[in-house]
Amino acid sequence: MLKYITIAFLLLPLPSPEPRAGNSNYNQRNDAPQLAASPLNSPNAQAPDTSTQTTSGKSPESDRQADIAKAAQATNDRIARATLVIAIFGALSFLATCGYIVAAFLQWGRAREQAKKAGEQVIKMQSTLEAIQNQGKTLRRQAIGTTSQARFTRDALVETRKMAEKNAEVVDIMKKQLAHTEAINNAQVNFAVIEGNIAERSARATEASVEVTRQNMIYAQRAYVNVVGGRMLGANEDGFKIVIKNSGHTPANNVQINYVVDVGNLPPGLPSDSNWEAAGVIAPDGTYDIGAHAKRVFTSEEQNLRQRVEEKFYVWCVGVISYNDIFQASLTDEPRITRFCVFGEWSNPLFRAWILGNDAN
Repeated sequence: MLKYITIAFLLLPLPSPEPRAGNSNYNQRNDAPQLAASPLNSPNAQAPDTSTQTTSGKSPESDRQADIAKAAQATNDRIARATLVIAIFGALSFLATCGYIVAAFLQWGRAREQAKKAGEQVIKMQSTLEAIQNQGKTLRRQAIGTTSQARFTRDALVETRKMAEKNAEVVDIMKKQLAHTEAINNAQVNFAVIEGNIAERSARATEASVEVTRQNMIYAQRAYVNVVGGRMLGANEDGFKIVIKNSGHTPANNVQINYVVDVGNLPPGLPSDSNWEAAGVIAPDGTYDIGAHAKRVFTSEEQNLRQRVEEKFYVWCVGVISYNDIFQASLTDEPRITRFCVFGEWSNPLFRAWILGNDAN
């Protein structure tokens, strides 16, 4: 700032000499050329050559030219002094700038070291701050978590208390329901037992009904072989002609007859021998004739007794008819049995059935 003030002071114009009175018109006419020839406008303008004036003598023109030359010389001197001052100030500024640069460089180095140390400290402080911040965040999260857990525990306790109350109510209701359910279950069990008994009885009744139906069907369709007729043989033959018939609706298989013919007041016992007469198969409504003869010769006394009616001495035929019907599973099953007991008198060729000994299984 001081440099620029000095330069402005040196460049201020000096006061010009007073013009002569007789040259006022000339100065008025030449105001413009003087401004054009001012050293401020043209620093390289040359001073006018005054050597010719010295030879030609003094004149108003020469005085004016001399004044202009003096003014230009003074301006150039001021410019030179200003330039010198500028140079000096420039040198001083340069030296000051160099010193400032050196001082600034040194200061920058120290500042750099301090900045480095400060940066390290800042880094350490930043790490410490981050650790503190992280610890603070952790503590904050822990605090938040503890608070949340406390709230959750409190809410859980409240809910647990409510649930306990509700559970107590539910337990009471469940006890009532259990008692009701138990009563219903007992009733259902009793009903189920009753139903089971009824079902069992029904099943047994159904089985019995089926069995009865089966037996009825068997009874209705099976073969029935029995004695249906015959007559006494002649006195010389001592026997009977017996007619057996299948009065059932299915065939009688493996029909066999065993009998005994004898005389007496009472019928003889059933035959004990194995002299069976095979009759084969008797179809439904089919018959088979048996010639039953005595297997011994009657004595004369027996002959006499049977001729006297009052003695009630009869000729007897006692026998067994064995056969199988189609409803028996196999031939190894017990055969069907029909027992017959008939008697006759010599005076009547027809025989009669005795009150006992006529039955079938």
